[in-house]
Amino acid sequence: MAVAAGARIWIPGSSSRSSPLASQSRSSLVAELTRREREVLSAIAQGKSNAAIAESLVLTKRAVEKHINSIFLKLNLADAQDVSKRVKSALMFLAETARGPR
Repeated sequence: MAVAAGARIWIPGSSSRSSPLASQSRSSLVAELTRREREVLSAIAQGKSNAAIAESLVLTKRAVEKHINSIFLKLNLADAQDVSKRVKSALMFLAETARGPR
């Protein structure tokens, strides 16, 4: 029930990546994105495809791809092989948005 309500659960001895502090510092990386990168990330969080993002932001698909690659680099997801970078970056964005401006 607590998880469904948005509570974070940390299991001692688990990877530091799952600790509340690790997820907080990773999501705060979202604040380092440019305005345009945040717009692209917001569209990703809405489930839009690259083509739909390009159309809604009046960009080329290649420009969207470049922004996404930059987002993954800034969020330390560029080399992530164990997660969907798109989903993880969207979750980080949503966590930052829920927390509000700093």
